[in-house]
Parts: sequence; structure tokens; C-alpha cells
Amino acid sequence: MERKILIYGDEGTSILGVHSFQIACSEILKLPCEIVDSNYIVSQDWYHHYALIIPGGEDIPYCSKLNGIANTKIKEYVRNGGFYLGICAGAYYASKTIEFTGESYQVFQERELAFFEGVARGSLLELTGGYHFSECSRSKAIVNIRFLDKIIPCFYHGGPYFDGAAADQILGYFLDLRPAIIHKNYGNGSYLLSAVHFENQLIPYRKFLQESSLECIDILKENLICFYLAHKSTFIIWEFIANIMISQQTVEFT
Repeated sequence: MERKILIYGDEGTSILGVHSFQIACSEILKLPCEIVDSNYIVSQDWYHHYALIIPGGEDIPYCSKLNGIANTKIKEYVRNGGFYLGICAGAYYASKTIEFTGESYQVFQERELAFFEGVARGSLLELTGGYHFSECSRSKAIVNIRFLDKIIPCFYHGGPYFDGAAADQILGYFLDLRPAIIHKNYGNGSYLLSAVHFENQLIPYRKFLQESSLECIDILKENLICFYLAHKSTFIIWEFIANIMISQQTVEFT
């Protein structure tokens, strides 16, 4: 069977995130990918694939689609050697406890998947000049992350810090030393959760902006974000992910 990277694309997932991961799989990891929904996870045999990615979006619809059989299969997949990658909402979703405050709503709940046994706390208004998560530009920021002893600029939009993460599972820190990216073994596999959107690609991001009807778009800030996306500063994170893939099967990474 051909091995692929599976990208979850169902109710609640960000179109921008899904499209960005498609590009990253092809152009950076150079691996085939497939967009799958909850029915696929429940009903298909997919344990041989490289990874399951749960992108950003809205975590609550993930629960309605994946609680029960799907989550059981996700845990079994990782336990048997698979790799789970969760970004923003996908990271909240994989945490035992969520404490999220947005501009217009809050989510203080437990989660069933619970790879990370601590608390995912966000959004982080300290990074955005005092603004909680919304679809507006004011709740976005380019923030510096210390990742494996290198400082890299990353796109932040609503993600958590991982309260309770052990020192040996923290890959990336915000500069105030709160955990921003964590990685831990789970059985024979592992999971990586990220507060920052290192996956976003310039072309789909520009398309997202062009199609947006929001009145709260800050052109100067969005141009700054595009500038950083164009410079691909998060390549080192992809290298780490590629090494996880290599541990499963040889993958050329250039």
C-alpha cells in the first residue's frame, strides 16, 4: 500500500490550513498526502500511513465528529508507531484540558483524545497587543519562538501554551519561556503539538486575504505576515518533522 500523510479536512477545519499542509507535504516533505474526513478515520484501514494531521480551525466540531471510535483509532494508530501533528485547534483538541478565551466566546472543557495530559491555555493576548482570538488582523502576530536553540519568527493566531509540559518534551518556547511546541512519545509513536502556524504557505494565505470580506483586515499587518511567510523561516521545524518520518521509512528531504 502507498503510504501518505493524512490531512483531516472535515467540519471545523480551516481551508487555509488544509491547503497549506497540502503544499508543504508536496514541496517541503515531498510526500504524497490525502485529505480525509471523520468517516474515513472510523471506517478505513489507515494505520500504515506516515502521519495524521489535525490542522487549525475550530476544536468543538472536531469533538462532534471524532469522539468515540475515531479517537480510539487515532490513539491506537499512534501507540502502534504513528505520528499525530496538531496545529492550534488540532493542538487544543489533543490536550486533556482546554482553557480558551476568544474575543466573543470561551471554551473551558476536557477533551477525550488527551495525548497531552496538561492544560492548553489560550488565546495569548500578551502576544497580540491585548487582543483575544478573532478573525480580525488585530488578533494575529508574528512572534519569535526559540526552537531547538534557534530563534525563528512564526505566525501566531489563537494558539495555546502548554501548561504542565515536562522540560524534556518542549521543543519550542515563546520568549517568555512558556511552551509553544511540544513533542512526546506515545507508545511506539509520537505526537507534536504547536501553538504557532508554521504550516501556513504564502500562496493560499494571499488567496485567503483576497477572498475575505472582513472589514477588520489590517493591510500593513497582513503584508508583514506575508513577508515572513515568503521567507520560509520555519524550515527547521519541518526538518524535525521529516526526521520523525525518516524514523518510520526513508524519506528524502532537501
